[in-house]
Amino acid sequence: MKDKIISPGIFKIVMDSIYTGDLYVNQKSVFEVLFTASQLQVASVVQLCCDFIKKEFIENGIDVKNYSVLCTVAERLGLRDLQEAAETKMAPLYKDVCESKEFLTHISAAQLLSLLGRDDLNSPSEAFVFKSAMKWIKCKGEERMEVAGKVIGAVRLGLVDVKIVIEELKTEEMQRVPEVLVAIYPTSFIRDPKASQEAERIKSARIMPIRKEANQEVIKLKDKSTSPEIFKIDLDSIYTGDLHVNQKSVFEVLLTAS
Repeated sequence: MKDKIISPGIFKIVMDSIYTGDLYVNQKSVFEVLFTASQLQVASVVQLCCDFIKKEFIENGIDVKNYSVLCTVAERLGLRDLQEAAETKMAPLYKDVCESKEFLTHISAAQLLSLLGRDDLNSPSEAFVFKSAMKWIKCKGEERMEVAGKVIGAVRLGLVDVKIVIEELKTEEMQRVPEVLVAIYPTSFIRDPKASQEAERIKSARIMPIRKEANQEVIKLKDKSTSPEIFKIDLDSIYTGDLHVNQKSVFEVLLTAS
C-alpha cells in the first residue's frame, strides 16, 4: 500500500485506542482508521476496527456494494478473517442478489471466484449458478472475457446439464477462450493413462460436490441419432487416447460421449 499523509485526527484516534483500549469510530471513519492502523502496524487497533466492521456492516445486514468494498479492503490489507465473515454472510443471499444490477457491476472477478468456490453458496441448482456467472461475464463482456475461463471453471459443471453449457458457450467469442473448452470437456473421453499431451491437457474439467444449499435436479438429454463419423471419433478416442476434433465438431462429439 502506498504511503500517504495521515490526518492528525485519525492519528489521535489510533493513539488514544492504544493507550485506553477503546476505539471511537463511526461507519464513515472506521475505514480510514483501519488503513492508518494497518500502515502503522498497530495490530490491536486493526482488530478493533475489524470487530466494529463485522458488527455494523456484516452482522446487522450487508448489501452488495458494502460487500464489494469490504472484500476489497480485506484483500488489500490481508485481512482474511474479515473477508471470510463477509463471504459467510453473502453466500446465503446469492440466489437473491446475483442477478441484481449492483452485483453484476460492482462484484470483481476475484470476489465472484471466491463465492463460487464455497459449498454454502445458496442457489436452486448448479445450472442457476452457471447462468448467473454467464450474466456477470456478459455484463461487461469485452472487459471480462480475460477472466471468463476462470469464472466458468469455478462453476461445478459436472452438475449442470451439458446441453445448457453448450448452448451458452457455443458462441465464437467464447470459443476463442482456450480455458472454456478445457473447462467443459468431460474426463470420460480419456480412458488411456498414456494419453497424448493434448488429451492430458483437457482432463482438467472438474466434477465437484453438490453445494449444501443447492436443490439439485437430474436432467436427462433427449435421445438423438448419432452420425457414424461422430461415433467413430468417440471409439477412436477410447482406444487410442487421442481426440481429433475441431471447433465445429467438438460439441457434437461432447453430446454423443455424454
